[in-house]
Amino acid sequence: MRTSLVCGLVIVGFSAVASAQPGAPDGEPPPPSDPPAAGPPAPAPVAVAPPVAPEPPASTADQGVIEDANSPGAFLFPSALSEPAGTFTASLGFGSDTDFKHPELTHIGVSYSPTNEVTLSGSLVAPTVSDLHIGLLSAKIQAARSGRMRVALDGTLVIVSSRSSSDEAGLVGGVVSYCFDDGCNSYASGYLGIGIEHSSSSAVPFLVSGSVVAQLAPHFKLVGEVVTGFQAGGDASGAGSSQFIGFYGARITQKNLGVNLGFIKPFGDNIGVDGLGAFFATATARVLP
Repeated sequence: MRTSLVCGLVIVGFSAVASAQPGAPDGEPPPPSDPPAAGPPAPAPVAVAPPVAPEPPASTADQGVIEDANSPGAFLFPSALSEPAGTFTASLGFGSDTDFKHPELTHIGVSYSPTNEVTLSGSLVAPTVSDLHIGLLSAKIQAARSGRMRVALDGTLVIVSSRSSSDEAGLVGGVVSYCFDDGCNSYASGYLGIGIEHSSSSAVPFLVSGSVVAQLAPHFKLVGEVVTGFQAGGDASGAGSSQFIGFYGARITQKNLGVNLGFIKPFGDNIGVDGLGAFFATATARVLP
């Protein structure tokens, strides 16, 4: 009995001690565990540069060309100078007889330079005869430049039409220009062209032009040009021609506007025009790139 009593007291004592030990309160979650170890840092994003558009080729145009909207030629035939890529021009021509009493529109033209070396142009000549229309399409390529020398190739298609018929002819030639100064503000040009036409004659027609452009002031130039022709081969009656057409006058220059004022005067054997000749004027508007 005593032993049983002692054993009971011992069991009760152990139970009391056990109940006095600290522990988690009933109903509360266990404390959180330690977070997992962090991995290596994410790589930084790589910046990708946007594509860069290629720059257009630098212009090779002479400074004299930039300052003169009429620089691609003298009066009638072209020079070997070239305009910057993207240049657009529009021109009007006016003329009158020797007494200045009958002014009229002579031509209208446009041109565009897709590259620094190529110029494309087209023009319509005002009809001097009823129902006769003349159109010209031209292309000029500057083939070489060295120092103050410029060389270009030029081709022109001439279309003549009327109510009853139409015809085409061509002119293929080359032109050499020499600049008298580094900026090519003043220059001389020589042109030689071969005519291509529908004809029963076996003779080949040629056209020759010589011109000079001389700058006297920053925006003022004097211009002169002489044009003639001859035939060669076949049944050509002569090696040359004694008839010429002269163009002479003044030019007022700007980057975006050019004006030519002058006279046209034929001269030579059996040709004579009294006075200064027939008056003409051209105005050219230009848009540079």
